Amino acid sequence: MIRKARDFDKRQLRRIFDTAKEFMDNTGNPNQWPKGSPFDDEILSEIDKGRLYILYDNKGYYGAFIMFDTPDPTYEVIEEGKWNWEGPYRTIHRVASDHTRKGVFSQIMEFAAKDTDHIRMDTYKDNKVMQHVLSKHGFKYSGIIRLANGSPRLAYEWDK
Repeated sequence: MIRKARDFDKRQLRRIFDTAKEFMDNTGNPNQWPKGSPFDDEILSEIDKGRLYILYDNKGYYGAFIMFDTPDPTYEVIEEGKWNWEGPYRTIHRVASDHTRKGVFSQIMEFAAKDTDHIRMDTYKDNKVMQHVLSKHGFKYSGIIRLANGSPRLAYEWDK
């Protein structure tokens, strides 16, 4: 099941994000998220905005992600490529799993694609696992976007 995260989920979210960071470190992607990222104030901010979601079942919490429908400012400029769709889109960020369940991203996509035809995501150049997962789920590479701090990310787009 998936629902919007609430303040009382912070401890479980911290555990999920820390486990995801450890997995990233161990699979050749130690630089995408700084240690402790997302930071607790960022988690609470995303909860307050209603953009942070948590995955759970009768055994507990096991995944999280950010999702929103307003335009992402970091997607306004794309280098070395182009977006195939210029209309409304949904954005997904900070996909995380504690690796106790399989198919987490498939569950996220089923949830996210219910009422949209277009989704955008991005990932770090060293995040080969996420690049594979995106490709497996029908995302197409679109080019390079830059975060507010100038850091480049590989941009992907999914169309229903």
